[in-house]
Amino acid sequence: MASLKVFYEDSLRKYDFGPGHPFRGSRFTDFMRFFKENELDRLLGVEVLSFRPPRPGDEELLRVHSREYIDLVKRMSKTGFGSLSPDTPAFKGMYEAALTVVHSALSAGKAVLEGEEVAVGFGGLHHAGRDYGEGFCIFNDVAILARFLQENGLKKVFIFDYDAHQGNGTMDIFYEDPTVFYLSVHQDPRYLYPGIGFTWEIGRGRGKGYTCNVPLPPGAGLKCYRVVFERVVEPLVKEFNPDVIIANGGCDPHFLDPLTDLGLNMQGFYEIGSFIRRLARENKCKAVDLIVSGYNPEIIPKAWSMLIGGLAGANPGFKDPHQPVEEPYVIRQTERVIKEVKEYLSGYWSL
Repeated sequence: MASLKVFYEDSLRKYDFGPGHPFRGSRFTDFMRFFKENELDRLLGVEVLSFRPPRPGDEELLRVHSREYIDLVKRMSKTGFGSLSPDTPAFKGMYEAALTVVHSALSAGKAVLEGEEVAVGFGGLHHAGRDYGEGFCIFNDVAILARFLQENGLKKVFIFDYDAHQGNGTMDIFYEDPTVFYLSVHQDPRYLYPGIGFTWEIGRGRGKGYTCNVPLPPGAGLKCYRVVFERVVEPLVKEFNPDVIIANGGCDPHFLDPLTDLGLNMQGFYEIGSFIRRLARENKCKAVDLIVSGYNPEIIPKAWSMLIGGLAGANPGFKDPHQPVEEPYVIRQTERVIKEVKEYLSGYWSL
């Protein structure tokens, strides 16, 4: 079996909002140190590679972002003053740091264009829109990768966003675009930022029916995710018939994450990775997974390793200190959400 290609460089650590902020760049270097020290690259059949040339610049960003917004980020990057939103402060070098994340994503995209079935990058900054940044996100590497792949022959893109927070920026960018199906499985936005991503948000104009939001109740864990994957994600991917799946997320749905209230365990992340790999194989398409989220530094290295293990087809076997309880009412609420999703999309897809 060919090794899974993972695109990483230590320069990712420069994407860092500073002391006291939930998003620190050390997540990347801490993860890779753990991964290498435990010889997981060898055990899982993973090849960790440097980014592919050339380094991206404004031309890649302009696929998605406005010139005015890019120039704003550049000005903030020089001074380190200001903020894109209350939770996304400026820092010196932010433009270059955000480009590094884009570079990781594009490197994984180039790998699938060159023949890889699945590849991994570090990113998924899905709260950035065409002319705004927020939610710790400066440039939307998910959307940039989607446009890059479309320009290189993979015309139909299915974005599977499994981050605990709904990807409002990605949804905004593609809300009227029938060539990109955006599906997000996230915590109920009544209880979590960004406060959107309800079942009735299904696209607009020519893109109506090409957005699907699955808001899960607090406490939703592996049983809930399995039924959503089986009854919503899998049939929509099959019917849309994409050329490529772009997945993005990380481990903030873990039950010990301090910023969210979902209930996934370590096994859940392995199953997400396995699910993405199986979707690509069964639908004869490519897949890229962009990994970035998670706000418990004790959980990130193991959970990201479980995701990558699922994508590689080898379980690292990490366990949680204890198992979360998935209450019956949470499963019932998830069933109601699935029913709503099917009702809103029934005129577009045979769910």
